[in-house]
Amino acid sequence: MLNTLISLTETGEFEDNGTIRFESAQGTQDGFLLDFGVNPGDETGEQRWRIRCSGVRDYRLHFEFTESIRVVSEHPILLPFVEQVTSLFFTGPAQNPLATVGALWECHRRLVGSWFPFERFLNLLPNGLSELLATSGGQLASGPVSVMKAYADVLTAHGVRLSMLPPRSLKYWNDGQWVIPNHTLHTLILESSYVVAETFDGERLGA
Repeated sequence: MLNTLISLTETGEFEDNGTIRFESAQGTQDGFLLDFGVNPGDETGEQRWRIRCSGVRDYRLHFEFTESIRVVSEHPILLPFVEQVTSLFFTGPAQNPLATVGALWECHRRLVGSWFPFERFLNLLPNGLSELLATSGGQLASGPVSVMKAYADVLTAHGVRLSMLPPRSLKYWNDGQWVIPNHTLHTLILESSYVVAETFDGERLGA
């Protein structure tokens, strides 16, 4: 049924006049029930839909109008949940800490856009990253391997000496213990909102 909802938002009528109103979220044992009002853009009137998100790992929800609903298996928001992780260390101060920070910021935006704030993977001192890069060394960042490697390329180009720990398996906290994931994850994207979960199921209400 979720494919039916997604197909509804891909018609010419919806593209011209349709709207999706994200109305509410209700917690379940392992996720959420998300309720929507959907105007298909034709003369059939508004429909009410519910999406069940099960096995939720992460989310950011804004109650807002959205122009699309999609579920994808490849997206920057999934990187912390599908890649191995590592930590990045530096030894010796950067030659130009502020310029290095600017280059890292541009690298971050190319990789993940605005889905993660710049500080998500970085070890920031109270006065900012430039203060850390002006010191004799320490842990700079920790996160998905692809992100850490991209950061490392930027730092090397700016003359910073680096070391990186061997990649390690992902774990997440569940019911009071660390668990190694064994499920394929997807993300539901609604404009700036998202849910990372194992499964998504759609249901039309009152049909």
